[in-house]
Amino acid sequence: TNRNNTVLVIAPYERQVTRFFDEINKFISRGITIGGSLARYTKTPSRMDFNNGSRILGFSAGATSASGSDKIRGQDAHLIIIDEIDTLEDKDIDAVMAILASHKECKLVAATTPRGWRRRFYTYCTDKNLGFKEFWFISAESPEWDDKAEEFFKGTTDETTYTHEYLS
Repeated sequence: TNRNNTVLVIAPYERQVTRFFDEINKFISRGITIGGSLARYTKTPSRMDFNNGSRILGFSAGATSASGSDKIRGQDAHLIIIDEIDTLEDKDIDAVMAILASHKECKLVAATTPRGWRRRFYTYCTDKNLGFKEFWFISAESPEWDDKAEEFFKGTTDETTYTHEYLS
């Protein structure tokens, strides 16, 4: 809904980027105020151009991507969204973070299932001097979660896996 803005969507796997774009497309097709605002949508590469001059670009980055974060270098953005940031190498995160300098109002939103690693994402969450805000939601907070789901996952995983995947 903002004119002439660029959003970058970054994830370690191309299929995650594609899924993100499919979800955005669902919102657009159901939206009363934004329906018809999509001028172009391509899946490979993942890209949405809007009639107001804004665009959303998707990139896979990291060890699973043939070029790592190299294809992201030189991009411009007003908003950067990184999914599963804890799985990206620090050098790939550094390349993305440099984009924050492209606009003083550029924002970063990063999400992940914590792995317990003491890498870049851990630093963002624990060093409050960096200015990041941390939000933490467990699976049980989803409206899709119920007693049956909890019983199923507790019964099909060990305690460590349950704690890691559903309580963190």
